[in-house]
Amino acid sequence: MLFTHKARVLCIDDDDIMIEAMKRVLRDSHYDLDCCISPVQALEWMEENPYDVVISDVGMPGLNGIELLSEMYQRWPDSERLVLSGQSDFNVALAAINEGHVSRFFIKPCNTDELKLAIKDAIRKKELLEAARHLYQRCQDLEGTVEHLLNNAEEPSSSMPMPAAEGNIKIDWEDFLF
Repeated sequence: MLFTHKARVLCIDDDDIMIEAMKRVLRDSHYDLDCCISPVQALEWMEENPYDVVISDVGMPGLNGIELLSEMYQRWPDSERLVLSGQSDFNVALAAINEGHVSRFFIKPCNTDELKLAIKDAIRKKELLEAARHLYQRCQDLEGTVEHLLNNAEEPSSSMPMPAAEGNIKIDWEDFLF
C-alpha cells in the first residue's frame, strides 16, 4: 500500500438499516469506515478530513446523492466516488457518472464481494494517482537540479586530459561542440 495513512471510506445512506448492513459487510476491511445518514453531515466530515472513497445512495431527502457527489467532486476531486442505489433507472446512472463523476454504480441489493473489490480498486486508483503525482514532482525537482548543474558547469577546455588504461589521452572538445 502506497498511502502514508490508512485509507478512509465514507458511506452515506438515509436508511439506518442500510448503514448497519454496510458496517457489518465492511467491518473486517483494511480501511477506516465511517457512515452517516445525512449528506450535509457527509460534507462536514469531508471538510474536516477528506475521505479517499465515498459511497453514496442517490435517493435521499434534501441534497440527493448525485448533487452530493457532484459537490464532492468540485471540492475534493481526488476522492473516489461510488454509488449504491435502489434506483436502477438508466438516466439516474448516467447523471451519477456525468455529474457525480462516479467510477462504479451498484444497484441494491448488490453482490458484497463486488462492492468490496470496487472499494479496493478505488483505493488502489487513488494510491496510484498519489504515486504518479509524487514521481512527477520528483522529476520536476530533478529537472531543476540538472538545469542548475548545466547552467553552472564550467566550459571544458579545448584540450582536457582524460585518464586512460595506459596513460592519459587528450580529447579535443571542439570536435564535440556543435
